[in-house]
Formats: sequence, C-alpha cells, structure tokens
Amino acid sequence: MIVDNDQILRELKAQYKDSESIVIPIYSDVNKHRVYNRVSLLYIYIINTQNEYIIPINHSDKIYDINDLQFINNDKLTYTYSSGIKNAINIDAVYYFSTSTSIDLQSLQTTAHNYFYNRSWRLNNLNDIIPLLKHKEYCSNIKDVILPLIHLHTEPGFKEYNTLLLPQLKQIEAAGLYTTNNTFEHTKYNPWSITGRPSNAFNGINYAALNKDDATRERFISRFDDGKLVEFDYDAYHLRLIADIIDYELPSTSIHAYLGKYYFDKQMLTEDEYSESKSITFKILYGGIPDEFENIPFFKHVKEYIFNIWDIYKRKGYVETPIFKRKIYRDNLKSRDIKPQTLFNYIIQAVETEQNINVIQDVHTYLDNKQSKLILYTYDALLFDVHPSEGDILKDIAKLMRFPVKCKTGRNYKSIKAYDFKLLP
Repeated sequence: MIVDNDQILRELKAQYKDSESIVIPIYSDVNKHRVYNRVSLLYIYIINTQNEYIIPINHSDKIYDINDLQFINNDKLTYTYSSGIKNAINIDAVYYFSTSTSIDLQSLQTTAHNYFYNRSWRLNNLNDIIPLLKHKEYCSNIKDVILPLIHLHTEPGFKEYNTLLLPQLKQIEAAGLYTTNNTFEHTKYNPWSITGRPSNAFNGINYAALNKDDATRERFISRFDDGKLVEFDYDAYHLRLIADIIDYELPSTSIHAYLGKYYFDKQMLTEDEYSESKSITFKILYGGIPDEFENIPFFKHVKEYIFNIWDIYKRKGYVETPIFKRKIYRDNLKSRDIKPQTLFNYIIQAVETEQNINVIQDVHTYLDNKQSKLILYTYDALLFDVHPSEGDILKDIAKLMRFPVKCKTGRNYKSIKAYDFKLLP
C-alpha cells in the first residue's frame, strides 16, 4: 500500500509498533554520495502481518505530506540499510554472514530500473521519477532475499560488524577529503568480501589505492587554514599482527633486520641485505613457508598456526577470525581453490580489518571533542586532517594505534614527508 492518507498511516503505525520490520530507503539520486543525497521513499515490510507499505517522501508521485517519521524508531528490530534507525540490523551484514559476499542488487532491479539507469543515468534525482510500484517490486525482491536470513544477527561477530565496523567506516566517509577546488570528496567503504577487508571506491575513484607517482593526491589538502594532513603508517603491520595471534614476541625495533639476521647469519645487514630481507619475508608469508626456514622460531610457530586453523576448518567446516570471531564457512569458499596458505592469508586480512576497526573506534572517541578528523583508512595507514592548534594530538594517536607507526605530514596528500612526532613537547 502507498501511504497517501491518514487512515493508511494509522494502520502502518499500529502494525509497525508491534512487529519487527524490514525498512529499505531509496535515495533520490543514484550518483550522489549518501552525505549529499536525500530519501525519495521508504519501503516498509511488516514481518508479522506480511504487509508492504511505500512512503513517498521526495518522490514525484507524492500526494500526502508525512511530517513525523519518528514512529520508525521503536524497540523492535528493524532490518535496514539506514544507520539512523534505532535498533537497526544492517541488511548487507545479514546477507554477508550467510554467504561471505554482498547482495547482487542489480539482478534484483526491475526492467524499468534498468531502462532508466542505462538511458538517463545523468539525470539528477532519477529515482524520484521511476514509478513507485516499480520501486516496491525492487524492494520486495530484496525483502525476499533477506527474510529467510534475519536470524543471522545472532551469529558470532555480527554485533561487531553491525554496531562497530559499519558506524566507524561511515564516520570516516562523512568526514570527507577536502580538495583544492574547495569541495569535499567522500569515500565509500565496502567490507563485504571473503576476508572482510573493505574496498573503498566511489564515482570511479579507488581511494584505497590512490596513485602515489602522479598528481592524483595533490588535490587533497587540509580543510583548515594552516592545517596539515598527517598519515600514520604501520611498520611491518602483518608481521606484528601474526606475532600477536600466535603469541610470539617480536622486537620493537625493525622486524626485517631481526629476521635478516637469520637469513644471512650475521648481526649487521647492509642496505641491500635489508631490502632483500623484506622481500624474502613477504614471499615466505604469502607463498608458504619452505622447510629450510622452519629453523627460524617465528616461522616455526607460524607454520604450526597455519596447519592448526586448516585442521579446524576441515573438521568443523569453518574457522573463526581471531578478534571478532566471525565464521568463515567452507561452504562459501567452494568455488575457490582453498589451501592452508590461502586460508591463512584470509585470516590475516580479517585480523587486519578487525584490529583496525578497534583502533579507529578509539581514535574517533579521542577526537570527539576536537576539530581534527580521521579522513581516510587504507589498510595499514590512517590519514588525518589536523587543525593547526592540535598538533599535540600526534603522540596520543600514535599510542592509540597499538603497534609501531611511521608518521608523515604535509600540506597535501602528495607532498607528505617523514616527520618525527617524538620531537613534540
């Protein structure tokens, strides 16, 4: 039913307050970031009664003004894409915890959607002119996919994704990257991969892998007069994460120098040997540990861990990620050539993400009463826009990142140079 009069609205409210629901917002513009977008309509499916409602908000077919949508925030669980609804359970997360992938929304679109998106994609607020009943059909298709899976919000790790990971990523997106055009660019994180490692692309720009060699990064500057961009980059991050999960104590100094002493059987390495040590280590970690390196204590423990999780994976049909305890199911990996080393690599990327999200939460809490902002997260690095009066936050942020980091700073993202924040008072 389309909510176009008081009676239908009263019926909706009465059913909504007594039932869990699926609420799908359709945004007006298919090209705009959610930060600048508006809601064209809301689709609501009442689980108890199986009734479907469409509330036009900015749609061209709207004939009835609804000034109060606060009834949507109640004590019942709501399965939705919107993070602004109380007791929200993210639809993407529900599907992901069943399949380890994302919903193929394009396959659920109607022929009308495909027609408008292919022919008129340049138009502003395109969803406002697609017929309401076609939007209802599309949303109903999503509902049919998600309804059998809603119990999965009780799975281990789901709460961390739903109430921690997603809000933290959205907060970074909302902060935006300020540019030399005096405008903001907003990123869009997508954590729905086998490992949970988020991609980050919007409008054809891959913000997780901005080119360092050309002028791509020059346009990103501080939003503050005399402000600076500051990047904290982890040193040998995966090695330290691995050591953490296998409970192996690595030195706080260079890990590559530490392992290089075993490779070259000497205490002091040349620059070439140090570079070669890094190359050897990464080949071992991501390609498999040859027998000749098992005499190195660190790799001996790593190999034991790899085959321990492989044994669990085969016996139980899943393996849990070490921090959030999310289950990676064997059934979801049937189409992939999974070997012990492959599974280990998936686990390490999952640990990286889960550790980063915990750090990002601490950082956001710390910055809550400050002007400086976290504006970009790229796997082993965090980029900040630092207000000129808050340079003293750098030491504190370094501590919050838990492992050794390198610091770079500059006026734009291209020109950031190494900076010794230890010199701060």
